[in-house]
Amino acid sequence: MILIDSTYINSFGGKTLLELVIQKSDVRNFYFLLDKRINLNDFKSYLNTNYTVIESNHFNRLKFYQKNYKLFSSVVCLSNVPPPLKNAIKTTVYFHNKLLLNPFASELGLKNQILNFFKHIYIRYYNHRDYHWVVQTPLMKKLLQDYLKLDSHHCHVYPFFKLGLNKSSFKKASNNFVFISSSVPHKNH
Repeated sequence: MILIDSTYINSFGGKTLLELVIQKSDVRNFYFLLDKRINLNDFKSYLNTNYTVIESNHFNRLKFYQKNYKLFSSVVCLSNVPPPLKNAIKTTVYFHNKLLLNPFASELGLKNQILNFFKHIYIRYYNHRDYHWVVQTPLMKKLLQDYLKLDSHHCHVYPFFKLGLNKSSFKKASNNFVFISSSVPHKNH
């Protein structure tokens, strides 16, 4: 069985990625570690009893791994951070937050910059040379490889998004555009 660790995912893009994984996978082969802040009603129709909900912090996550990680053949971490304990199980980390690579370069407030700095250190500390990292773009691959000193065979580009918009249902209009994003300040609206 594969562990899908989605601790720290509860909104915006990360939640969309988690929804896609849950909806498109054969959930019988997966076990989900979910963040307490996520709305479980969004997933109830897909999940059986193959999930655990925890309050998102290092200690709860570590406790879960210490108790259960031997039950899994591999681990996929969807929320930018590796497991809280280094292990020999095949591990893949999906990285999608550039702000964690250079936390003080953003226009976020000081509090968020400091939080991102600690996440930055956490990622580096808990990385293991055998872990594989997945990103959405070649630029993010280069940035992550430089940051973590990864070999190219440990970092992979796999764009991950929802398909299915019917382009014919949209009418083009002059001088208009769409900016698909959340309203968080670092998106620079």
